[in-house]
Amino acid sequence: MHVDPEIVDYAQGWRFKQAWSQKVTREYGKKIVVCGGSSCAHSIMGLRMLQQHGLPTVNMGLHAGFGANTLIRAALGELHPGDTFVIAVEPTLLTKPHEMSSFACKLGYATGHPEWVYSPWETPFAPYLGTALRCTTGWKWLMLIPSVSRKAKADNHSDLSHMDASGWQTTSLRPNTYYPFPPYNNALSEDNRKLLQWVRQWGERNRVRIAYSLPWQFQEPEDIARVQSTNRALLKEIATILPVLKDTRMGVCTDIGLFSDTVYHLNAQAAPVRTDELARQIQNWEVWKPGELEAWDQAHPGSEQSR
Repeated sequence: MHVDPEIVDYAQGWRFKQAWSQKVTREYGKKIVVCGGSSCAHSIMGLRMLQQHGLPTVNMGLHAGFGANTLIRAALGELHPGDTFVIAVEPTLLTKPHEMSSFACKLGYATGHPEWVYSPWETPFAPYLGTALRCTTGWKWLMLIPSVSRKAKADNHSDLSHMDASGWQTTSLRPNTYYPFPPYNNALSEDNRKLLQWVRQWGERNRVRIAYSLPWQFQEPEDIARVQSTNRALLKEIATILPVLKDTRMGVCTDIGLFSDTVYHLNAQAAPVRTDELARQIQNWEVWKPGELEAWDQAHPGSEQSR
């Protein structure tokens, strides 16, 4: 855990974000915590939320490879009564069954929180040992080998020099070709349905307001209707469990100039737009009301809105 550069960077990044969380809690009391994978880390500007909109915000975005369960659990510890929790986990993660990946196991060990790998309703007797034994990898001992072949630091995905005080990350890298994500399921996996139900109950018990926010992604114009339809179907299901913040673009953008090195990473010009829209949605609590997503299907069969 001390020689794998990628895990070291993500563990340090989490502690960096945690320090900002503690600072804004001391200075402002109530705050907003946003969690998700790298799409979240590259999109939500906590300092802008505070300075432009008066909303103390912590960006707890990490990496989609950790999985929805770990990403959410890593953020829960920063929440207190009166806070707002925005789950901006990538839809592809919410449609997959939960598994204890070696990547998530490593982060759990490196941060001293091996319980993050478990579903929150599980109570492992010995989480450090249990995480190692139950990790779903072909050869369990391989999880201890540093992922030296990964290039996250070189790609600026986890490099702390590209992170501001609030946890927002940026990169100037641009690939020669973009590969939009392939089609994904439009329904929550049973594991993640249970996870979101648990999170809702946790929020009620701890007086934390919770909502889901769909990340933005690049798609070619000819794919708008398909992707927006898939996203709407997923949002309808999430909305039966948690409020869903109202983004009428349905998470789809066709302007490649808004993205940096992947189809989920907004660049420094686009992140302020995403941040300002999120701030407005939270301030006005703009969420999809019952029946609105169904009505949107009927009113926009072509789903040609992209910006």
